[in-house]
Amino acid sequence: MIKHDTSKNNSPIFTWEDRYLCSRVDPQKEAQEWLTSRSEQINSSKYIVVLGLGCGYHILQLINNFPTKKILVIETEKTIINVFKRNFPIESSAVELLHIDDEESLISNPAIQNTLKNFYVVLLHGPSINIFPKLKLFKNWLIGRNYESLQWILKTRNQLSIFKVENLGLKELNKECLSIKDLKKCVQKTNSESRKTFLKLTALEEMLS
Repeated sequence: MIKHDTSKNNSPIFTWEDRYLCSRVDPQKEAQEWLTSRSEQINSSKYIVVLGLGCGYHILQLINNFPTKKILVIETEKTIINVFKRNFPIESSAVELLHIDDEESLISNPAIQNTLKNFYVVLLHGPSINIFPKLKLFKNWLIGRNYESLQWILKTRNQLSIFKVENLGLKELNKECLSIKDLKKCVQKTNSESRKTFLKLTALEEMLS
């Protein structure tokens, strides 16, 4: 599935099923632009979770520019992880490379569970997301996009009872498609201690970036 190639600036790159996972011209420049557009998010977080390893140049930029951050990279294909380790053996030791190919592996992974207890940000690698749709599903889990994922995050943070829907005084909510944003909208429409609850949800939303 992997075909090795060389970019126009002579950097090692590769394709997956004939689709490029980074720029064919200047992967370093592309990676720098990726990082620049996300610097504000990164600065405010202790842990950085990147969905998609690709050819790895965006990860190199992260390591070089934020050496004190804890960086976790989630990749669905073990072959891609092995290529990164072979191309960049020193840098590979500076990040935690996680091979995760299903939801159960994600929610039971100790490194992920530890990350959820801290301030973290979830960053997407565009080419990887386009080729491996499972990464989009992982994103929804990591940012509490629905009720189930939100409960998982809260339980991991030992905050489940505080933010449990039943304890917020909100009724007639569809838990299957409930997000923090949905809860905030509902809180704004209520009259019972809404401000305090709204602030709690806002704080949680900021923690999850």
